Amino acid sequence: MLHLHPEYVGDIKREQDPSFVPQAFMDYFDVGDITPDGYWGFPEDATAEKGSKVLELMLREGIKYLADVDRITQQVRAKAAREAGQ
Repeated sequence: MLHLHPEYVGDIKREQDPSFVPQAFMDYFDVGDITPDGYWGFPEDATAEKGSKVLELMLREGIKYLADVDRITQQVRAKAAREAGQ
């Protein structure tokens, strides 16, 4: 959010001794339901530069994933067409 919309990001004060519920709980509960401030981890360490790098990585890997899905789909269709022609 600091990269895309910093105007929506509020100040977060660093806690001296933060305690967190186990990360595995995130599979079953919304972070807002199990944390007092609605976040988990260390958001005070976030920067716009880190956000930019993460977004770039997510986009690059997402595009590679979609290209793999397309390639495999084409292979499956080609195999099905060959088998239908036999």
